[in-house]
Amino acid sequence: MPLLSVFVTAVVSSAVSAKCGNVDTIIVNCSNSDNGVWGLIIVAINILTAGIGVVAVGGIIYASVLYASAEDKSEQVNQAKDLITNVVIGIIAYALMFSLLQFLIPGGIFNRDFGSIPKADANPGKSKIAASGSFGGGSSSSGGGSGTSSSTNGIKKIKNLRDAAALTGTLESGVLYRSGQLHGLNTTNSDKLAKLLGSGATIIDLRTPDQRASAKDQPVKGTKNVHIPIDGILDQAPMVTDPARRSQLAKALRLAAKSKGSILIHCSSGKDRTGWMVAMIMYISGANDTQVMNEYMKSAEAFPGGVKKEWLNSGLSTARKNYGSIPNYLKKGVGLSNAEISKLRKKFGA
Repeated sequence: MPLLSVFVTAVVSSAVSAKCGNVDTIIVNCSNSDNGVWGLIIVAINILTAGIGVVAVGGIIYASVLYASAEDKSEQVNQAKDLITNVVIGIIAYALMFSLLQFLIPGGIFNRDFGSIPKADANPGKSKIAASGSFGGGSSSSGGGSGTSSSTNGIKKIKNLRDAAALTGTLESGVLYRSGQLHGLNTTNSDKLAKLLGSGATIIDLRTPDQRASAKDQPVKGTKNVHIPIDGILDQAPMVTDPARRSQLAKALRLAAKSKGSILIHCSSGKDRTGWMVAMIMYISGANDTQVMNEYMKSAEAFPGGVKKEWLNSGLSTARKNYGSIPNYLKKGVGLSNAEISKLRKKFGA
């Protein structure tokens, strides 16, 4: 019975009650962040692992009984030894196969990013993103301003400005904005941006000191502008492999987590360094790869040909190869604590 209990537990541990295409199921989870076929593979691996464990334990017990009752029967002793040897070889072979799969599959067999991490309850005081996915989408809290047009809120001289929540339901509307540099603002446009961001907002400038000096951000009333320089990138892999970039990303994410009002992240164009930081916040908030990529590629509207899926995929695959998953990258590579990740999810998650 204990062995049967272990077997059943191993199988059921991967089964999640879900609704797939309006059909209730307890076999796989078909939510936005999970894949049904992958769920079936996990179930199969669990069944295989549990089955091999049962057979191995049974073989050891049977061999032990044979050996103990053999007395002077050399043939029975040899049979018991051979059985134990075969069981051990089988366990080693399966362990090697499992290790090979863990190495070959990006992110490992069981890593599912943030799909298993429960998101904080939505704050009923925060407005939800409009169903149409338009920019702004109405009034917001956490310092968000009033609803505006779908492109730049009528704020000229800021390229690539948008609410990062516009394409996904995983972020709260009016809390996380992104844009290119703010050097071209005049008084009228600065006032519009201040109204959009709301009082107490924080602007995080990721440009290098030279870039910041050559195109100074114009002041925006009621906001705090913080400079956290990160060297420019196109391909996102250096955001994973470069310790200096990881360290600066950690500072920016920690600042975003503890800031009270809305956040505006920008670099020069607001598509590469900014795109990576926004992608990490989206993953923390429960977004899947498709949602993250769609938001990332939205910058192509402002910079046709200047944004490529391959650049983001390079960074994501490097993070999963080096750390096993995006959560592990954020914890072990960037250095965020569980508490800091929880704060980010609570602040930005829908």
